[in-house]
Amino acid sequence: HDSHPPGRMTLHTRPLRSADDPELRRVFRATIALGHPIARGAAFDAALRPYERLCLEWYLRAGREHACVLRDGDRVVGYALVCLEPEAFARWQQRAGAR
Repeated sequence: HDSHPPGRMTLHTRPLRSADDPELRRVFRATIALGHPIARGAAFDAALRPYERLCLEWYLRAGREHACVLRDGDRVVGYALVCLEPEAFARWQQRAGAR
C-alpha cells in the first residue's frame, strides 16, 4: 500500500493487468449512472451482467493491450479503454449484442 497524506491522491496510470479486472468492473459499476448512487441488489446485479459484458468484454480480451488503469496508491479509481480495431470491434459487438 502506498502511503501519502490523508486526503491527498497520488494518481498513476499503468497497463491493465488481469488482476485488475475485478477492480475495473467495480469502477464501471460505481460510475454506470455517471457517478450517482443507484439501488443495488442481487436482481439488479444479475440484470446488469449482460450490459457489463457488452461494454467491457472486448477491452478485457482483444483490446487489453491498449487499456490502462488509473490508480490512487494500490486502488483502481479509473480506466481508459481504447479500440484500435474498429471493424473487428463492430463485428464482435454485433455478435455480442445479439446474444
